[in-house]
Amino acid sequence: MANVAAGAPAARKPLHRAWVGPESPLSGRGFALLAKRASLVRAAELGCTTVYTRNDATNAPLLAINRRLGYRLSSLEYAWGKTLVPTSER
Repeated sequence: MANVAAGAPAARKPLHRAWVGPESPLSGRGFALLAKRASLVRAAELGCTTVYTRNDATNAPLLAINRRLGYRLSSLEYAWGKTLVPTSER
């Protein structure tokens, strides 16, 4: 994974960047749009030609930001989870 913030060389490879932020009192104030836009500018400066983002399919505000920035759906991914119960509670 390329680290855009640290200025790691991109070598013209696709950029994969995962970033999860908690909901906070700052939600809905445009910070996610600014951060994503700044990361795209930095990725271009580093020579990246393709960028990818992954978001929860139910996060409508972030999906709207992605569309506004020109992202298009490229694939679907499913994540499976399981709650583990400690053996002492079985």
